[in-house]
Amino acid sequence: MKKLLFVSIFALSVLGTASLKAAPGLSETTVDSKATASVELLGAGLLYSVFGSYRFIPELAVNLGVSFSSANGSTNLLIPMSLSFLAGGKNGHHFELLGGGSIVTGSYTGTGISTGTVSGFLPTFGAGYRYWPSEGGFHFRGTLYGFISNGFLPWFGLSFGYAFS
Repeated sequence: MKKLLFVSIFALSVLGTASLKAAPGLSETTVDSKATASVELLGAGLLYSVFGSYRFIPELAVNLGVSFSSANGSTNLLIPMSLSFLAGGKNGHHFELLGGGSIVTGSYTGTGISTGTVSGFLPTFGAGYRYWPSEGGFHFRGTLYGFISNGFLPWFGLSFGYAFS
């Protein structure tokens, strides 16, 4: 129930930012679609994540997500966050570079004495393709990630969602 509540609040906050307008007398950017809500398979949340992006200028977007899993006595919560640089942009097609990381917290219980908790920050960077239409609509992203934790771990993610105009 807590997971559903958290995801609902996150989705509503992303939807609420989609209708923001410039104050009278200030110019608006040429990008109409400023926010996205997506589901990412694999990617920054390791198995999956629900995330949103907000483009505060045409070339830069901030991304924030959440991923929760619970199986075999262990629970994990990841909060991936990153800053994306979007190059190109012709007809919504972008080359994306991103950097950030995930806040990680979890607990596990095993047989005997193997129980414990884990928490920390997992640095992440990535590069890939992002389709973010300026008028809103279907949103897609394919990213090759690199996680830095006791070495380097390459990882791939696909996300699908909706861009709001």
